[in-house]
Amino acid sequence: MKLMQREPRLLHANVETILKPRMRSLQDMGFSDTEIVQLVSSCPNVLNLRDVQSRINFWRSFLGSNERLIKACRRNMILLASSLARKIEPNISLLRECGFNEQQIVQMMVAQPISGSYNGAIKELFTTAEAIDVTGCPISGPGERVQPGAAQTLA
Repeated sequence: MKLMQREPRLLHANVETILKPRMRSLQDMGFSDTEIVQLVSSCPNVLNLRDVQSRINFWRSFLGSNERLIKACRRNMILLASSLARKIEPNISLLRECGFNEQQIVQMMVAQPISGSYNGAIKELFTTAEAIDVTGCPISGPGERVQPGAAQTLA
């Protein structure tokens, strides 16, 4: 019942042509039955996404494991629905430009995945940082860097 409240469009999905193939696809991608239940419970729209494999492959590769992906989805149920090209990749690129390494970005995305999935969220973060003078991002000046701890606190 909770699943249908979170993703009512599943009520209209055809079991044979939509749901079964998508569940099979998750199994083929290496998710265990338990992980599938956790993923679908955390992010029910995963069963409605057409290009779910590419999105899951991106996040699993970026975060490093199914466990981290599921954890990030629990904190942001639209993570997998967010556009990689328009939202996720530009935000990750901006974090890299600001001096964050891969491990710091992964930690931030698992702890605060919402910051990576909204347009402008990262820029807003650095605008806030500028306002309270913990600057360092190229937004405020060339060659400067933001302090990772400060950015994670603001996120």
